[in-house]
Formats: sequence, structure tokens, C-alpha cells
Amino acid sequence: MDESQQTQVRVLTDALDASLGPVVAARALEALNRRLERVETSRGKALGPPESRLDVLAGKLSELTGVYAEERMTLAAAMRNLNAAVRSERADREALAAKLGESERENAALAARLTVALARAQEAESDLDAALRANGELKKQLASCREQVAVRQARQDEALSRVAELLQEKIDLKRRVDQIQENWERLGNMA
Repeated sequence: MDESQQTQVRVLTDALDASLGPVVAARALEALNRRLERVETSRGKALGPPESRLDVLAGKLSELTGVYAEERMTLAAAMRNLNAAVRSERADREALAAKLGESERENAALAARLTVALARAQEAESDLDAALRANGELKKQLASCREQVAVRQARQDEALSRVAELLQEKIDLKRRVDQIQENWERLGNMA
């Protein structure tokens, strides 16, 4: 291996180390070397001198570095999208929490108003029951008064009838007295 090839390998190895890390880069180099050896064995012929194998290995490393860079950019884009989605989700949750808090406050206020309205309705119902009971008592008193009025009217009618009878008796009595007085006057004139 000449100096230029060694420099190329070092540059690619350093780039691979910077991209993947030394441990992952070493594993990748080892895996590529094994793969080349398997290909060499399966074809039954050598791929060339070590320098050619090194060029193939360098090409594979360069290809792997490019793929890794693309994957890294794709991963970075995916992470940005994920972070944006997380921020959006967090904002949505905060907005929902604010709405829920406002809804809970509205529900609490509504429950308080309903409690007051229910208390007033119960009070009005109690007043209505009391008014109905008082109305029942008034109806009883009115019925009793009507009975008393009817009794008094009957008594008054009876008294008026009795007065009418007494007047008639007085008239009859006066007629008799007048008749007797007239008869006495006649008797006196005859004497």
C-alpha cells in the first residue's frame, strides 16, 4: 500500500469515526472486510492484490459514510418533525386543560345557581302548600258562614212570616173591635 492509499484510508477512517464513532466504525470496517473475504471465497478467485481490496474497502466505506449521512439527515428531519409534533401536542393539551378549567368553573357556577334555584323552588313549594292549606281552611270557614247565613235567612223568613201573621191577627182584631164599637153605638142609639 503506497502513501497516498494509506492517507486515503486514514481520511475515510477518520470521517467514519467522526460520523459513527470509533467503536461502530471499527465494527463496520470489520464487517466489510469479512464480506469481501466471503465474496472472494464464493467466486473462487482473488479480487486482486491487497491494494485493490483496500480500494474496494475504501469505496464501500465511502458509500457507507454517504448512506449514514443521508440517514442522519433523515433522522434529524424526523426528530424535528417529532419535536414540532410534541410541541403542538403540548400546546393542544395546555389549551384543552385551560378549556377544561374554564368549563369546570362554569359548571361550578351553574351548580351554585341551580342550588339557589332549587332552594327557592322548595321555598315556593312550601309557601304554596301553606297557601293551599289556608285556602282549604278559608273554604271550610266560607261553607260554615254560608250555612250560618242560610240558617239566619230561614229564621228571618220564619220571623217575617210570624210578623205577617201577627199583623193579620192585629188587623182582624181591629176589625172586630171596630165592629163591636159600631154595635155598641147602634145599641146606644136604640136605647
